Amino acid sequence: MTGMGDLNSDLRVAHAAHVLVADHFCTRRDESVLITADTETDRALVTALVDAAVAVGARPAVITMPRLPFQGTLADPFIADPVRIAVQHCDVWFDLTFPYMAGSHAYDAAMAA
Repeated sequence: MTGMGDLNSDLRVAHAAHVLVADHFCTRRDESVLITADTETDRALVTALVDAAVAVGARPAVITMPRLPFQGTLADPFIADPVRIAVQHCDVWFDLTFPYMAGSHAYDAAMAA
């Protein structure tokens, strides 16, 4: 059974996800939203971002992968081809992996696109 504290926390996470998606990233109807996560990422956060994207009329997708052993270009050999392709072909990308993909060639290609 969920306690009142858990409900308040869930509502705060949902609100924060909505602000992030709608206000900070200015996600719009029909945009494709990619959420990359690793096997250790908090599932409630992923769900909140998906729900927020749906609420603004966007089309979210989630890719879950093993945790990267390195960041930056050292992560390149561990980022699967489907992830590389997806990050280049979305309108909005939330990278929840840790370490983050920032600095990798996949990240650079996504930012160029």
